[in-house]
Amino acid sequence: MGFDLFLQSFQNGEHSTLPFTLIERGFGPYKNVRNEHCWVLHYPDGGHCEHYVDTTRDEIKSFMVARPRASPEFGKTLLDLLREMSNCPLLAWRWPGDRQRFRSGSPPPDMIEALGEPTIVSAPEEICEAIQKS
Repeated sequence: MGFDLFLQSFQNGEHSTLPFTLIERGFGPYKNVRNEHCWVLHYPDGGHCEHYVDTTRDEIKSFMVARPRASPEFGKTLLDLLREMSNCPLLAWRWPGDRQRFRSGSPPPDMIEALGEPTIVSAPEEICEAIQKS
């Protein structure tokens, strides 16, 4: 059983955008294009997952990865991307349905109230461990 990973960027408690070039640089080496909104990512360990992002825009508000891989390349790409976006730690929330949210920036207080305190990770290995535990 897998889960979906959703990423949204916030600055000062408000939604923000990120340059699509950051997504392309991080996930591009592993992609096979399915269509303008979906890439299939293939990793050296043989694993794959689906990455949903609007490739028609220069700035994006969010993206989703279906059944992300617990591969070192995926963890490093995700952490590097989030650090470039905000220079903040990576935050992760879990909730029913085995879903997990990774976010950058300062989360709005109402989100912490609704979802509880996030798990903070600062290394690619911690991302891989969180994925494996899901």
